[in-house]
Amino acid sequence: MAPYILHWNAITHAQQNGFTRYDFWGENPASTRAVTYKKSWEGMTRFKKGWGGMHVDLAGTFDIPLHMLLYKIIFLKRNVL
Repeated sequence: MAPYILHWNAITHAQQNGFTRYDFWGENPASTRAVTYKKSWEGMTRFKKGWGGMHVDLAGTFDIPLHMLLYKIIFLKRNVL
């Protein structure tokens, strides 16, 4: 499966360059009752947990639009399609 090979190569490359951590970026919280829990993320979370590692909660990501009109147009198109 492509995701395994891609991540394995990225992890190997990171190790060869002295990195000690690899961020898979994003998974479901431990509790299914959490506000941020998404049923559609269950498979992705299972894939990421299968690598071992540990879960770390960080602040998250946010958009800071530089051109508000363009941002709104893109946002609307993304949610319509």
